[in-house]
Amino acid sequence: MKTKLFEATAKDQFDDELQNPPSFIWSVDGDVGSISSQGLFTASDIGSATVHVLASGVSATATINVEPKGPKFRLKVGDSSDSASEWWKMQVGDVTHDAGGYGGINTGDYIFDVGKTYDITLTDIGTRPEYLAQWGPNYDWVASITQPDTHFRSRTAAARAD
Repeated sequence: MKTKLFEATAKDQFDDELQNPPSFIWSVDGDVGSISSQGLFTASDIGSATVHVLASGVSATATINVEPKGPKFRLKVGDSSDSASEWWKMQVGDVTHDAGGYGGINTGDYIFDVGKTYDITLTDIGTRPEYLAQWGPNYDWVASITQPDTHFRSRTAAARAD
């Protein structure tokens, strides 16, 4: 997780540091991270945010841009059949990507570390109960990991188990 320590200095009208500085109140706008009462920003996502500091009625702001630490990959998983009966999820390392429900196919973008090896698991969450009662599970699925906006070819896996 990326962190950055922000610092603030309280100065008087002569631009000299105050001997007894006031307490600083830190806050952040945006959904890319959080900031502690000591000014330590911790990133939770990529994007931009505005950091605010307030002391004795005086405020200042700074913009922080959180850049990805590795390449972006697009994960896709779900039920590829017309039956819309199965619910799938894909686990890549610590990232869980869910189809979002029975018969769903869901796509999401994630950042992964360069040079790291990841275990990949495809899991059948289950079969829609009314489909299961009449026909049983059919295990239709589609799963892919691609690099969007690049010249690399994607690799897609799909299968049907009878």
